[in-house]
Amino acid sequence: MPSKRNMRSASASASTRSDDQSEEHLSGSHAVTQHDRDHLPRQRSLLPVQLDKFWGDEAEDLEGWLFQVESVAQLEDWSFTVCLRHACVALAGRARSEYRAFAAALEDVLTWGRFQDFLRSQFGPKNPALHWNPMLMAIKQGAHETVTAYSSRFRRTLLQLQQAQGTVLPDLTLVTWFQEGL
Repeated sequence: MPSKRNMRSASASASTRSDDQSEEHLSGSHAVTQHDRDHLPRQRSLLPVQLDKFWGDEAEDLEGWLFQVESVAQLEDWSFTVCLRHACVALAGRARSEYRAFAAALEDVLTWGRFQDFLRSQFGPKNPALHWNPMLMAIKQGAHETVTAYSSRFRRTLLQLQQAQGTVLPDLTLVTWFQEGL
């Protein structure tokens, strides 16, 4: 009968062989290809997803919140229905009250697009150009802020402006506003 010491060393060498074989399998001709990865079911995150609350206050960034919801939905591989459920749960305060009234009066099926349209009509700027243009022109580089950080803030606000207006501003205007903020 083998001793406990021999059993442990046999077990350790078997586990080493097993690890070596699995590494060989992954690095050998049977490695998983990009095609295989694209067609394998995605592993979902083990952590529960917690979206930021949206209260419907004027100071809140509705477009940023919608982007966060869509990004998490894409990451978690949610359908639009599941995305809509999570977004509705993340509404709070005035936004939740307005949504309840909207949902109660809705005669049709609520879709992600209708949900976004509702939020934009209730909580988005009433005149996007009047709201975003001055914000973009007012962006200034902070005393200890890098040009990269300033550029990122400028581009983020520009993206919100272009989404809100549905138009593209002339390059000369953008360059002028950007340079004035440096």
